[in-house]
Amino acid sequence: MQPVLRILHVQLLDVQRNLNTTFREVQGQIVTRNKYFATAQQGGGNDPGSTLFQCRNYLSIPDCAACFDVVSVQIRNCYGGAHGARVVDDGCFLRYETSAFFDQTTATFNAVSCGGNQTKGESSTFTSSVQQVLMNLQTTTPTITGFHAATKAQVPNNGPIIYAFARCIETVTQSGCFNCLNAASSDMPTCLPNSDGKAFADGCFMIYSTTSFFPGNQTISITPLKKQGSSKKG
Repeated sequence: MQPVLRILHVQLLDVQRNLNTTFREVQGQIVTRNKYFATAQQGGGNDPGSTLFQCRNYLSIPDCAACFDVVSVQIRNCYGGAHGARVVDDGCFLRYETSAFFDQTTATFNAVSCGGNQTKGESSTFTSSVQQVLMNLQTTTPTITGFHAATKAQVPNNGPIIYAFARCIETVTQSGCFNCLNAASSDMPTCLPNSDGKAFADGCFMIYSTTSFFPGNQTISITPLKKQGSSKKG
């Protein structure tokens, strides 16, 4: 048994070393290059490592760096020598694997989180309004350079304002982004008519809320983009 234990010990050391190296590289990209999206790969040892970090674009760079500090500690607690782990936070997403995964969209992970309270008034109107906003985001976001969009819309008859945001990782294709958001938005109806909903997948993130969570100057009008198209990414 001793040789087997030694092999396992060496492999775990390789994973730990690669994790540390890629985390340092990602952190450097955030802080010194003001990046909201960063990847790093380390090919040494028996278990090459890949790390991907994605921060919400409506946050400041210091807030993104602080979010990375939090999730990088959390992911160490959950991977425990396994070959991969991920942590989803309100402000960012971190994933580490001992294999390549940067082009994945929904292959291994898809989840939804609901919050807030059920909306007052006409719930069917609120539900249809949220679904329309999410559908527009799903169509528009893949056409925008960087694959991210924030928007807001008011529910008819003086209803609440819906704030919504979508983001795909930058290493997927345009069609991969669309397919990922399609899968994410298809899970969102389980939250309605709650006032808050989030959907996560390997390659994307969507959120809606009746509470503002991004600066007003970052919103775009997604209806014209939906009709006309914008810059494309292959």
